[in-house]
Amino acid sequence: MAILLEYGKTYHVYNRGNNKEIIFRTNDDYKHFMQLYTIYIKPIAKTYAWCLMNNHFHFCIKIKEEKEIGYLDKKNAHSQKHEIKWKTTEISDLEVDVKKPKPISQWKFLFNAYSKYFNHKYSRTGSLFEKNYERRLIEYEDYLKELIIYINRNPVKHKVCKNPGDYIGSSYLEISKNNSVFCSLDLIWKLFDDEKNFKFVCKKEKNEAE
Repeated sequence: MAILLEYGKTYHVYNRGNNKEIIFRTNDDYKHFMQLYTIYIKPIAKTYAWCLMNNHFHFCIKIKEEKEIGYLDKKNAHSQKHEIKWKTTEISDLEVDVKKPKPISQWKFLFNAYSKYFNHKYSRTGSLFEKNYERRLIEYEDYLKELIIYINRNPVKHKVCKNPGDYIGSSYLEISKNNSVFCSLDLIWKLFDDEKNFKFVCKKEKNEAE
């Protein structure tokens, strides 16, 4: 049974293409997915690591506390623009009925939006992702640290490249350059001290049998 996404807890979220189908064919596809990720997931979660491979992806996220998550303005509910429809704001700024985005649903909305984009672009039909996306609760700091390394080394594991810095579809470059694009870096530096140590542990050979 799939677990829920609870406020204030950290998870490994991952999924792959239906029947292991390729879900990212070009750099524009990677870029578009992360643009949608910014719209749907960033308002409800902090990101610690991410990696998009051609037929699957991994994210390490922490769901924000409920009080940290803004509200959706219902007057935007029928907007055709994702960035407007799903924009969150403080309730004090609104004069209409509001609701909060639900973490468990936001991922489904992301997959649906990307699937529509992909199917239209490549003239295909049917489900793009496996039906039930996976999520694992991360309860221990050591496991969290290992997971962040594992996600950033995923292209190396799959022999796409020899060095994680040679792959642009992951959080490695933004973390190693201390340049926050999608990731919340405060916890990362608590775990890894600095960029130099982060790069060192990500380049070390590890058991990557998973």
